[in-house]
Amino acid sequence: MKKIDILTIGAGGGAYPAAFRLAKAGKDVVMIDSKGIMSGNCLAEGCVPSKALREAADIYRISKKVGLFGLGGKVGFNYAKVVEHKDRIQKIRYEQHAKELKEASKHLKLIKGVASFLDEHTIEVETEKGKKRIQSRKYYNRQRCRCSSTTYKGC
Repeated sequence: MKKIDILTIGAGGGAYPAAFRLAKAGKDVVMIDSKGIMSGNCLAEGCVPSKALREAADIYRISKKVGLFGLGGKVGFNYAKVVEHKDRIQKIRYEQHAKELKEASKHLKLIKGVASFLDEHTIEVETEKGKKRIQSRKYYNRQRCRCSSTTYKGC
């Protein structure tokens, strides 16, 4: 069983900055993430893609007012090209994360899988290749949570 200093559950914006700092300080760190990439919700489907789309929409909206400034010309709108822009931004960020992970690989590993606690220091990770156990002194749980609702009698 592998023994490490810190294990993060999740590899998104709440986990990887801490993981990199700890690795830089010489701690052995493992990040467990079901996607197997550093991204979290923000890069995959949240902040980054939505801001790229919003930026394109803002530029298009502003272009409608260029005549007020004595400027001419017409800016068109091509949704497929806007999505290409969004995809390009995401690709750049994924590549930056992969490079950062490679540079920190002496003390930092990313495992694609789903973590389950076995006891206060042992995690079992279900990966595509099977299960593995990791023992860690500390945990940092930064996985994405999904909201749900339930119905209770009397409510």
